Parts: sequence; structure tokens; C-alpha cells
Amino acid sequence: MNDARRPSPPVTLATLIARAREIGPALKARAAETDRLRRLPDAIMADLHRTDLLKILQPAQFGGLDLAWSDHIRVGGELARFCGATAWIQCVVGVHAWMAARLPLAAQEEIWGSSPDILIATAVAGGLESRIEESADGYVLTGRWKFASGIDHAEWVIVGAMPDDPIAKKEHNWLELALPKKDVSIVDTWRTTSLIGTGSNDIEVRRVFVPRHRTVWRKEMRAGATPGSAEHANDIHHVQFTPYFGSVPLGPILGAARGAIESYAGQTRSRVGHMRGDSIARQVPVQTRLAESAAEVRAASAVFDRILATLDQAARARRVVTKTEWVKMRADGAFIGKLCMSAADRLIKQMGAGGLTDANPTRRYVADLMGMTAHISQQWDLNGAPFGAWALGVPTDNQEINAAPDGGDDLF
Repeated sequence: MNDARRPSPPVTLATLIARAREIGPALKARAAETDRLRRLPDAIMADLHRTDLLKILQPAQFGGLDLAWSDHIRVGGELARFCGATAWIQCVVGVHAWMAARLPLAAQEEIWGSSPDILIATAVAGGLESRIEESADGYVLTGRWKFASGIDHAEWVIVGAMPDDPIAKKEHNWLELALPKKDVSIVDTWRTTSLIGTGSNDIEVRRVFVPRHRTVWRKEMRAGATPGSAEHANDIHHVQFTPYFGSVPLGPILGAARGAIESYAGQTRSRVGHMRGDSIARQVPVQTRLAESAAEVRAASAVFDRILATLDQAARARRVVTKTEWVKMRADGAFIGKLCMSAADRLIKQMGAGGLTDANPTRRYVADLMGMTAHISQQWDLNGAPFGAWALGVPTDNQEINAAPDGGDDLF
């Protein structure tokens, strides 16, 4: 067969991991530039597009790879070993293609009609302050939202707004609206010490018309049964929204913790004490603390694998996540963050004042982990409480979880 006619081999997780490792050294080399720009450099974005790492969950109908949920999250974990901000854009912002696939088909065609490389930002925080005026064929939207990660690189944005409707407010049923970035103003607010390169600025919209075909009710999106999702065959477009979306930061968190350990070990092999000139690597407390941090990350990795296996299995069976699975995943996901943050924090403190300098690569991993574990999915009291409530035989404070089937699996 002529090479030009030979079909391309299917893209696998191994292929994607290899691509992430290929661009990894460039991500590290551009760390200072990423922080200076407060967004990913154009060269890094070009690498992400070239390697298709932003298309893992994008529908094949619109040029995406349409792979498994766990593939997307694991690639985010690999990238975070090199750069937390890049991993956040790939994993957290890249998942918005999965969200857009739940919009009506006309909206999807509008978003990806010009190119399969279109990136989509989202913003929900602050949406309670927004205003929606309904018209015959759509809505007039005004509002301001926070934390629109990747907005500098996006060409579309999805925002959540609460309509002035008592039933919607009672059910906390937001309306999700898609807008081209030309209709959005960026407010430069993202000046942080963590995940600096994600460019997670505020966005503002003033009396912009959004046609009805670019909207979907959050209640529909969360259930996974929208007119848009029905257009796609891949199982991942037919699953519940919330338990899957809550797992998105786990890849970057675990990868950043691994990156911190690798960076610390690499630096410490040749470090010499400033006061006595002795080998730091030969100090037993240094060795045991490294062992403890590595054990914490291995434990986090085992829990991570279990969460992804549960989500992939539920997707393949096109079944809802059970209440027992859900409360375990919420608690376990937040506990991954606790383990990873503990592991990295122990090591940076072991480095003394030298670990705090801007030039120290280990410090950057730890700083990014602080931002990653501040995500709502990582708040321990919020995410651990449903497990405790269900284990003690009382309703949780989450109506989605309460409505899920009990399931027959072992809680403990």
C-alpha cells in the first residue's frame, strides 16, 4: 500500500504520554517566560495544538480524539511534572471541549466551524451577580465572572448565569451560555503567586445578545442527556457532569507533586550545606523525609487510579455513578490533594531559605500545588463531609448525591 493511503495508527494514551514528555523540556525551559507573561507563551500553545493534547475529549466529529476520560486526566498529570500552568490549561481548560459538546449541535458547529483548534474558556464564579433578559429567540446577558483560566488563548467562552426565575433559583439551575470572545472584555486581575501562567483573569459582558441555540440548562448538562451530547457516539458524552468534572484537577495535582519530588531529589544529590560544607544527601533526616514524601505520592497515585477506574467503568456501562462511589471519590479526591501538598511542603521546608527563591524550580511546583489544591473540588470539609454523612446514615447536604442510587459496593 502506498504510504499516502495507509491509515494513520490510532492515537493511544501511550502516544499522548510520549508527546507530553517530548515537549516537557521546553515547558521547563520557558518557566520564567510563562510567569513573566502571566499566560502560556505562544510557543507552548503551538506545541499543545501540534501534539493534539487539547483535543483528547473533543468530539471526533469536530476534529477531536474522542478518547477516554482517564486518558485526558493522565496526560494532565504527565505535563504537570514539567509545568503546572501548562497542565492546568491542557487538563482543566481542555475539558471545556467536553462541556461544549453538550451544547446544541448548531452551537458546536459555530464554535468549531472555523478550526478544530478552537480553545474554550469557562467562568462561573460571580455568576450570581449576572443579569439575563429573555427575548423570543435568546437572552441579553450582563455580568462579570472570575477565574477564566486560559482566556488569553481561547476564542470562545462559556459562562453560567442565574435567571430571574424562582423555580430555577430554588433548584440552583443555572443557564450555561456560549459567547465568542469578541463579545467579552478581559479584566486583568490574575496577579498571583500560584499558577501564574494560567492567566485566570476576570471577564465582563455588558448587554450581549446570546441566541437560544448557544445555551443549555445546567440541570440538563449535569445529567449528561442534552440534544448536543446525543450527536456523539463516545460514551464520555453521555455521563453525568459533576462527578467527572470534580476529578479534573487530580492529574495536575499528582503530576506537580511528582515534579516537586523529582526536582528536589535532583537538586539535593549535589547540594552542600552552607554552614558546614557537608553533603546534604548523606543526612539521614533528609533521606527519611524524601522517603516519606515519595510514599505519600505513591499512596495518592493508588487512590487516583481507583477514581479513574470507577469513572471509566461507569462511562463504558453508560450508568450513573452510585452514591457510595460518589462520596468516596469526593473524599478521596480531596485527600489526594492533602497527601500531595504534604509531600511537597515537607521537601521545600527541608531546603531552608534557598528553597524560597524565584529561581528554585522545586518552589514553583509547590507554589502551583497551593493554587491547585485551593480548587473547590479540593476543599476537605466540603468534599469529605458527604462521605461522613452517608457513612453515618444521614443525608448529605448535596441534592445530586442524595438523588443518586445507593449502589451495592463497600463503603469502607
